[in-house]
Amino acid sequence: MRQAQYITETMRSALPLCSAKNLPMPEIKGTEYLKDLPDEEPQFSNVEVLPLGHYALRQYLSERAIPFEVASRYCKE
Repeated sequence: MRQAQYITETMRSALPLCSAKNLPMPEIKGTEYLKDLPDEEPQFSNVEVLPLGHYALRQYLSERAIPFEVASRYCKE
């Protein structure tokens, strides 16, 4: 939702530029619906960070020729 709001605000600032250069002006619909939405951030619960060890992840690294020692320094499961 925040991305849609950003795009709308960006387009509003572009409108004067379009009209000054006789470019077609995009149609902007109102963003009133955004005001009714709660500001909720995604929440995670019971998150556990582990060293790399899952077979599928190790296989992925192998297919991409990424050394496990390098990946394990930067990535966690």
